[in-house]
Amino acid sequence: CTVTSQTIAVIGGIVLPLLVAIVTRADAPPAVKAIVNGLLAAVAAWVATVIPGTPIDLKSALVTIGIAWGTSIASYFGLWKPSGVTDAVASATSNFGIGKPQ
Repeated sequence: CTVTSQTIAVIGGIVLPLLVAIVTRADAPPAVKAIVNGLLAAVAAWVATVIPGTPIDLKSALVTIGIAWGTSIASYFGLWKPSGVTDAVASATSNFGIGKPQ
């Protein structure tokens, strides 16, 4: 069973919304949360590329970032938000993180 960087990016993308809820304030503006999500997607893509030891090139890096980012958006709106998990995480860490209140 070979684990590819794209597989790792999908797995990372699924947990990214939870990380965004932890590292941003609950009342942070949506733009701050979107920027943090994009930055974390880039970090997840870099980790996804480094773990399997595949050579890093711009095209595959951009594709992997897109996969991580797209998966994070889909998992947020399709899983984490409807189930209330991100709201619970954000409430538990409401006074912690980046972003000024709206």
